[in-house]
Amino acid sequence: MRIGIDVRPVLNKRTGVGNYVFNLIQSLAKLKANEEFLLFSNSFKEPFDIEELKGLQNCAINHHRFPNAIMNPLWNRFGGSLMKTLTHGANILHFTGQIPKNPGKLPSVATVHDLFNVKFPESVAPEFRVNPKSLARSLKKIKKIIAVSDFTKNDLINFLGTPGEKIEVAPHGIETNLFLSHEGKNKLNAQDNKHFNIPGDYIFCVGTLEPRKNYLKTLEAFKIVLKSHPNQKLVIAGGNGWESDKIHQKAKTLQIENSVNFLGYIESSDLPALYKGASAFIFPSIYEGFGLPILEALSFNVPIAISNIASLPEIAGEAALTFDPEEPEEIAKQTIRLLEDSALRENLIRLGIDRISKFTWEKTATKTLEVYRSLGHSS
Repeated sequence: MRIGIDVRPVLNKRTGVGNYVFNLIQSLAKLKANEEFLLFSNSFKEPFDIEELKGLQNCAINHHRFPNAIMNPLWNRFGGSLMKTLTHGANILHFTGQIPKNPGKLPSVATVHDLFNVKFPESVAPEFRVNPKSLARSLKKIKKIIAVSDFTKNDLINFLGTPGEKIEVAPHGIETNLFLSHEGKNKLNAQDNKHFNIPGDYIFCVGTLEPRKNYLKTLEAFKIVLKSHPNQKLVIAGGNGWESDKIHQKAKTLQIENSVNFLGYIESSDLPALYKGASAFIFPSIYEGFGLPILEALSFNVPIAISNIASLPEIAGEAALTFDPEEPEEIAKQTIRLLEDSALRENLIRLGIDRISKFTWEKTATKTLEVYRSLGHSS
C-alpha cells in the first residue's frame, strides 16, 4: 500500500500536533513495514527542516512550493483528490491535522487531537474556529478516525455523534532520545542558567500562551504560593498565542512580574534542561486532548500537579496531584504540597516512572499501521 500522510503540521515551530506527526513518521519508518509512506507538505517560503525525515525507510517526501493562501482553499475543496495527486499516487490518505471538507473518494484516516476549536470557539482566534456541523459532515466521509485519548474518542461520540466503532485510540508516545536518555535529575548548570536567565528554584509550565492553558488563574495561584515560598519563580515556556497580552498584563497587575519568567517558544531540544531544573511542574489547562508535557515532566522525575478535567487524569494516572483549574486557591494548595512534602514527591516520582513506560511512539505507530491495513483489506 502507498499511504499519503499530511506532514504540514511540522512546517512551523513544532508544538503538539507537529510533534505528533514528526514522531509518528519516524516510528512508522522504524517498523520496517512493507507499506510506502508518501509525505505531503507545502510552503512558499523556505521549506521546513526535513533533514531528520530524509532517508527514512519506505518514506518519500513530496514538498511543493505553494503558498498557504492558495493551498488552503484548494485543500478544503479538493482535499483528498489534491493530496492523491501531490503525493504521486497514494491509495490511502491520512489527514494528521486539518481535515478537509472534501476528503475525496480514497479510503482515508483522520487523526483528531481534540475538539477545543469546536466546543469553545470563543477561546481561540477567529481563523481557527470550527463549525461542529461542518466537521461532523467531513468526519462522516472519513473511513477511520484515530483519537489520541479515550477522552477525545468520547468527545467525538458525545459532541459530534461519531460512531464509536469508527474510532481507534492511539495515544501519543514520548521522544526517547530527548526525554528518556538522561540519568537522574539535576539542577540547571551554569550554562543553562545563563541561557534561560533563571536563578534559583522554579515551578515550570509548558504551553502556548492562550486561554485554554489557564495561565490567568495560574498567575493568581502563584501569587498565593509566593506568600510561603517568596524565592520561587514561575517559568513558562510557550510562544505567544491568542490573547497572550492579557497574560503578560495579569502578571503586572498582580505585581509578580519579577517572579515570572516568560521564555517564549522553546525548541524541544532545550526542554530537557528546563524540566530537570524544576522544583515542580504544573499543567493547569482547562482542555487538552492528550497533554504530552505530563509525560515529559514525569520522565525527568519532576513531581506534577494537573487539572482534574479533560484528558489529563487519563494520561497521568495516579502519578500526579489534581486540582480544579478554576480555583486558584486549590492550584496553589497542590503546588505547595509538591514543594513541601518530600514523601509525597518521592511517591509521585516512583509512580511516574511506571506511568511513562505505558506510552511509546512505537505503540502509536503500530496501532496506526493496523488502521491503515484495515482500510487496505476493506478497500
